[in-house]
Amino acid sequence: MIGSSSADPWGNAEVSSEKGVIRIWAGEMGKRDDHPANTFFNAKGATTPVTYVFTRPPVPPKVLVDAEALYKYERRRQTNIDRIEMVVELFPPDRHFSSHRYYMADGMVLRHEQLNADGSTKRVITVQKHEHPRPGPHAAVDDKLLSHKGKALHQVFHRVDEMDRTGKPKLVAMSWNERRRLTPKDDVSIHYAHLVYGTPDGKER
Repeated sequence: MIGSSSADPWGNAEVSSEKGVIRIWAGEMGKRDDHPANTFFNAKGATTPVTYVFTRPPVPPKVLVDAEALYKYERRRQTNIDRIEMVVELFPPDRHFSSHRYYMADGMVLRHEQLNADGSTKRVITVQKHEHPRPGPHAAVDDKLLSHKGKALHQVFHRVDEMDRTGKPKLVAMSWNERRRLTPKDDVSIHYAHLVYGTPDGKER
């Protein structure tokens, strides 16, 4: 357990004699990495905990008592949304914005957001219309603006939206099942689909 008083950083940590600090979880550290886009609420309306995993050991124990020392090292931040889904981001040393934000469940990517250097979202790739489960108060992407139109007679799996300077998304690419879907009963899992990639007008690329 980190911290000895209410004024200290606190949380839990895994430490190795060889690798130093391996991970920190269930604490109040890393607040400078917090952004509206990676802040989520649980079912009770409270913010969800994060876990930091250090990817380039060794990391000295000083990061457990010095809140600023944490940012000097490359770190993977995992934000729990619920019991299954989490958001994963990789922060380079001395940076507070990630280049990529992955929504994952059971090892599968459900959504991939690509970011600019200033933290703004430049591209959103969704799998089977996956949306923010419980976005924070100022989510970077308004999922209601994401387009799900395209090759209507095919079962669509991936949608790629690119954001303009104002943050408005535009559908630029899709993947779909090669087999034409005529009825809802013909839906198949992405694991068994023969995926074709192309543009929203149905042209294979």
